[in-house]
Amino acid sequence: MKVALRVKWGKEVFDKVEIDTASPVSAFKSQLKALTGVPQERQKIMCKNGWKGLLKDDFDLSSSSLKDGMQVMLMGTAEVVTAPKEKVLFVEDMKEEKLAKSGAVLPSGLINLGNTCYMNSTLQCLRKVPELRFALSIAKNSSQEPSENFAVFLRETFDRLDRSTEAIPPMMFLHCLRQIHTQFAQQSSRGQGFMQQDAEELYSALLNTLKTNLKEFPSDSQQLAAGDRVLYKSAEGDAEEATVLDVHNDNGRNDPYYTIKLSAKEKQTNRAHLTKIGGSFDLAGSSSVVDALFGIELREELSCLESGAEPVRSTVDRQFKLLCNIRGGAGSLQQVSHMEEGIRLGLMDEVEMNSDALGRSAKWKKCQKIARLPRYICVQFIRFYWKATPDSQDHAGVKCKIMKPITFPETFDAYEFCTDDLKKVLDMPRLKAEERTKLKEGQKKDNEGDSGVEESKADQPLPMETENLDDDEIEALKAAMALSKGEEVNAPGAAGPGLPWDFKGNYELFAVVTHKGREAEG
Repeated sequence: MKVALRVKWGKEVFDKVEIDTASPVSAFKSQLKALTGVPQERQKIMCKNGWKGLLKDDFDLSSSSLKDGMQVMLMGTAEVVTAPKEKVLFVEDMKEEKLAKSGAVLPSGLINLGNTCYMNSTLQCLRKVPELRFALSIAKNSSQEPSENFAVFLRETFDRLDRSTEAIPPMMFLHCLRQIHTQFAQQSSRGQGFMQQDAEELYSALLNTLKTNLKEFPSDSQQLAAGDRVLYKSAEGDAEEATVLDVHNDNGRNDPYYTIKLSAKEKQTNRAHLTKIGGSFDLAGSSSVVDALFGIELREELSCLESGAEPVRSTVDRQFKLLCNIRGGAGSLQQVSHMEEGIRLGLMDEVEMNSDALGRSAKWKKCQKIARLPRYICVQFIRFYWKATPDSQDHAGVKCKIMKPITFPETFDAYEFCTDDLKKVLDMPRLKAEERTKLKEGQKKDNEGDSGVEESKADQPLPMETENLDDDEIEALKAAMALSKGEEVNAPGAAGPGLPWDFKGNYELFAVVTHKGREAEG
C-alpha cells in the first residue's frame, strides 16, 4: 500500500513523499537520502502514531499505522554541504533600491525646501502606515484638478523614499500641496522665503484632501504568499510581527497552512492567527479609507449650567485627532503633567451658547466621549496659543509656545475616554486577558505547590481525544466549545473599522513629531 507522507528535516519540509509500505525500510531510507543527502547510517526517523521510537532497519512498514498526510521527522546531517538556496549578497554589491529595502542602511529622508520641516516630518510618519500605502497604490493621474493628483504625488514621494539611500526633494508633492492649500505658500514678511507652518495643520489638510480621493481599498483577496509581512497572534493573545516563509496548500486540510518566521523561531500556523500587514479590511460604513484609518467618532453632549429646563443636546462628530490641553500651570486650577490628563481636559469644556429656556446667552458644559475607535490615533499637544498685547503699538498679539514638559506613555489606553456602549465592546477581551493573567499566576503557584486558583473552563479536559491535533486545532476546538456554551464573542470591527474582535483599546506609540526651540515661529 502506498501512502503520501510529509517529511520534516530541520527547517525544510517535503510534502507528498510517497512510500510503499510493502518495501523494506532501506528503500525508504534511500528515498530520504535522495531528498536530503543524509546517509542511511546517520538517519534517525520518527513518526508519531506511525511506530514507536526510532525506525529500525528490520521494522515491517506494513505493520505500521501510517496514513496519508502524517508527518515524519528526520534527524541527521547531510553528507555533502549543499550551496545556499539564496545567493548571499554583500552590501557593497547591492543596487541602491535593494540596499534601501534591506534595512542595512539608515532610512532615506526628505530635503528641506525652505521651512518645510513641518511637512517632511509628517510625511515620514505617514509613510510607515501600510494600509495607507496600500490604498494609495490605485491613485491615478489626472490633468484636470490638482486635488486629484495629490494622492499620486504622495505615493510617488513614498516610493522614491523606498528606493533611495539618500535624501530626496519632494518638489512635485510640495507644488501640488501649495496649489490646493494656499496657506502653505505664504511668504515670510521678513523676506526670507516661505513661512514656517504648523505640522498639525498640514496633517489635517493632507487627510481632508486624501479622504475625497481614497474612497476604497484596491481589490485584495487577502491570500498570503511567501515574503508577506503578517501579525501573528498566539493562543495566549500575544502578538508579534512575522514573515511568511512558505505556504502549504496540500496538507490534508481544507485551508492552507503557513510556516512563519518569528524573531526567535519558526512556527507553523493557520490563517486565523495571521493578519496581513498593509492589507485591506472592511470599511464598516466609513466614508473613505482615511476615515476608517484615522477617523475618531466623538459623541458630544451639551448641558446648560444655568437652567435645568434646557434639554441636553447630543451630536456626533468625526475628528482626525484628540486634543491634549496642556495649559494648566502657574495660576491655573488644573495642573497637567501627563498626556491622559490633557486629553481629559481636551474632551471637556465650557462654552457660551444661546439658551431657548432663558432667552439669552448662557454657559454650557461640553462633554465628549469616543464612540468609535480608528486603527491609528493622533494626539495633538496644544503647545501654541495666541496672546493679546493691548499695550503694544507694533502688533495686537503674539504667538507663544508652552515649554512645559508633558510625559506620554508608550502604550495609550483609550478605554477611559470611550462611551459606555464602546466600553462594553472592549470589556470582553479585557476581561479575558485578565483571566489569562490570573490563570498563569495560578499555574505558577501550582507549580510551587501552593495553588489557590480553580481550573478555568478553558483548561478543563476536552470531550474528545486531542492527541492527533496541533495547538491551533485545539484552540479552534475550545473556541467552538465556548460558542456552543453561549459565550459571547465580539465581531471583527465592533470597536472600529479594521480592529480585531479582541481589541482592548490599547495603542502602541508609533511616531512623534515635535517642535524644536523656544520660539513659536522658529
